Amino acid sequence: MSDLAVGHFDAVGFLTAVNQVRQERNVSWRRFYRQTGVQASNIKIVLRKKHAGIHTNTLAALVLWSGINPQTYMELRKVEA
Repeated sequence: MSDLAVGHFDAVGFLTAVNQVRQERNVSWRRFYRQTGVQASNIKIVLRKKHAGIHTNTLAALVLWSGINPQTYMELRKVEA
């Protein structure tokens, strides 16, 4: 048995929360992308589960824009060795 753990970030859950903020602010997708500097393809790839994570610059932009605490979507997961 091992005490090995890995960090996990729920990118889909985080992006869902960011979208909720976007909707509450009544911001169109076009305006959202302009305000955050994030490319639509970066979001779509994660939502289609073709990529497990969010690029750090994208994450930073989304956190700053939305005010969401990303730690809410992080956890350590134990790994069996």
